[in-house]
Amino acid sequence: MLPQPKLWKTPFLQFRAGTMTYEDGVVSPCNSRGYLSFIDDGTDVIEMIWSGEGTNLDVSLPIKKGETEVEFVEQCTTGRVMLFTINKGAHKGQFFFWLQDKSTEKDNTYLESIKTALAPKQDSSKTAPRTIQLAELQRLISSISSNNNDISLRKLLQSSQITEALLEEPEFYYERIKEHLPEGETWDPKEIKRELQSSHITRATSILGAALKDPQAFRELCRANNLSANGSGVLAFLNAIIESAKKSG
Repeated sequence: MLPQPKLWKTPFLQFRAGTMTYEDGVVSPCNSRGYLSFIDDGTDVIEMIWSGEGTNLDVSLPIKKGETEVEFVEQCTTGRVMLFTINKGAHKGQFFFWLQDKSTEKDNTYLESIKTALAPKQDSSKTAPRTIQLAELQRLISSISSNNNDISLRKLLQSSQITEALLEEPEFYYERIKEHLPEGETWDPKEIKRELQSSHITRATSILGAALKDPQAFRELCRANNLSANGSGVLAFLNAIIESAKKSG
């Protein structure tokens, strides 16, 4: 049985594979047996190492995340050939390996593991902003309302949970609000909390809250927003929004 190679770090993936040569448009397998290993040290580079039988020499190829494509060569019907295409850098080119495991059961697992590892490293500065999830919003509404009584829009907007989310990603929430502002009006995203507590916003929420308590106005608002009109009031309107989001999500 072919012994597993001893590497400087435990690989996250390792399987039996052999090298191949590419000449005049023809790919040919080398007869030597070996292992293909992948090591991730937490940087933006994956180290791919081929270790051959009967040699202490490991062939290492650094692969930068986001710059390499990997796939099976579907045209090959006499074996399973994995192709790595490095698109940039000093190692730019194509590299072929033939899988030597007798079973094909794990082939797709190997491929998906490699693709995941080689995906571009996410820029933490561009991560998606925090948004209040539906379950969290439901808990928030329940904590503000009591004994199933209706709630105040003003109280909801000024709650500590909403304020925390607004201050965490003010630019994100401002982008969603600004299209509904009166023409010519702009806000400083950093002042979004203060703006939502301003007198004209307070008046607007009071008017909307009163309208939602009127059954006829409630039905009209629900119809205009493609929501199910069950009951009336702010709480019923918010629950209708949540149910609609669940169905569409």
